[in-house]
Amino acid sequence: MSKYHPREWLLRRVSDPTTVVVAVVVAVAIAVGVALRYRYYTGIEPGPDSDEAEFALLAQQLLRGEWPLLMRGQPYGGTPWLFGIAASIRVFGMNAFGLRLPTVFLGLVNAAMSYGIGIQLNWSRRRAALAAAAVWCFPMSAVFFASRETMYFVPSVTAGLATIFIIARMERRRTPAEILGSGALSRRSLFVAGIAAGVGLWINPGSLYLTAPALIWIGWRALAEARSISGSASARVRAVVLPGLQLLGGLVLGAFPFLFLTLAGTDRRNNYTDRVGYGFAERVELLSLHQLPGWFGFRVPIGGLLTGAWLGGVAWKVAFVVFLGLLIFQVARRSAFANESLLSVLAIGVPIVFLVITLRTGPIYANLRYIFFASPILGLLLAAKWRSDLQAAAAIALLPLIALAGLLSVDLPRQATAERTAQLLEARGAKCAIGDYWAGGHRLMFETEGKIVSISTYENRNPLYLDQAEDLGNCPWVFAEGSPGAAQFEQYLQSKQISVESVRPGDGLVVYFPERRVWLEELFPDSLAGG
Repeated sequence: MSKYHPREWLLRRVSDPTTVVVAVVVAVAIAVGVALRYRYYTGIEPGPDSDEAEFALLAQQLLRGEWPLLMRGQPYGGTPWLFGIAASIRVFGMNAFGLRLPTVFLGLVNAAMSYGIGIQLNWSRRRAALAAAAVWCFPMSAVFFASRETMYFVPSVTAGLATIFIIARMERRRTPAEILGSGALSRRSLFVAGIAAGVGLWINPGSLYLTAPALIWIGWRALAEARSISGSASARVRAVVLPGLQLLGGLVLGAFPFLFLTLAGTDRRNNYTDRVGYGFAERVELLSLHQLPGWFGFRVPIGGLLTGAWLGGVAWKVAFVVFLGLLIFQVARRSAFANESLLSVLAIGVPIVFLVITLRTGPIYANLRYIFFASPILGLLLAAKWRSDLQAAAAIALLPLIALAGLLSVDLPRQATAERTAQLLEARGAKCAIGDYWAGGHRLMFETEGKIVSISTYENRNPLYLDQAEDLGNCPWVFAEGSPGAAQFEQYLQSKQISVESVRPGDGLVVYFPERRVWLEELFPDSLAGG
């Protein structure tokens, strides 16, 4: 219990300039994070898109007793977070608030995990709070993307941060005399860290941005300690092998659903390997000109999934170069606290993990939005290695300022909702709908709480919906007005002399009511294969 009266304690804190500066930076960062989410939910994506709606439908199925361990028709996408979505939908209903509340909650959890990592690195509470606030608000692209209920993206970051936290905690509490893996503390910690990393791999391989460098760092520590052991070569080998086995055991246990279904399930192969890939030089170009600017907050993944859009002109590109120099300085300089080298390894690992993870997956992980897996590293790294909390606050202050400037400068279009289209279909008595994935897709099913079974011309990962829609007769078709899919559909109807009524309910969508049933395989046979 403090020996000071609460009022006296508060006055002492307020009289400390560093505390005041830190409090201001943290408050601004929190406010910017809230403003970014408000802008996203009200001005960019007011209603769930088809991806989000699909996760809501999966959560609805979970409430009915079915739990797929991986997303259907995909080589990745573990579903443990589905329980969080299902709980929210159960309490708040099948609506945007019930669907998106869990991902906002995870944003707070990730900030809290970053605070805990700072404490385990022997930072002051002020500095740890700075790192947490930075994770909450930066970069803008990560905040926007994490505002969507992505189910297997934000939770994988949580698993990665948990892995780092466990390792940092172990290193803080381990005595100098304890060789890594020899004592109960390190054995237990390594095993649990392996489980956390394995769960992250099960959820999404993007977790490797955080877990792979952290595990490499602890492996480097094990090698360094093994070299310092005086004794036989076998003792030094054991000092390396034992921690590795403890980590591996936890990793296999945590990732078991992913490993089992990928290795044993014929439908779990990597269905992206047959897409056009990138060579090494092309991947380096993507990393340098698109991924890193997006990671630093100078590009947003909206308006171009692969390359994104710069937030401004030449001034932003100059700022990117300056910011890159600051991060290189942070990586290279000496640590002020024990184990801060872990953060340098995490930062160095970002380009390496990107080049490795895109080696076989091709464009899918070269997509700009995927760099957000590494976003927590920035706040942690900028808070590290300074001699004083005041210096750390000055560095961290750059992040909410960049995010705020981006928020004020970028003009992102408001995405249309499917609400009026769903109302039209219900008024017409439709029981099913077929259409473009982003124009209608699972959004129609979400808006009607499953009353209208909606399938897509793009991909149908749940065969249950295909079977249901096929039994429901003549389904209306939904496309974005003027889209290639709409043109293809109209040309097909003309060639078959099928009359059709077209209705435009608004939001740039057009609904076709053909006089007879037109099924997917007539126009889009590939969509029946899923994924």
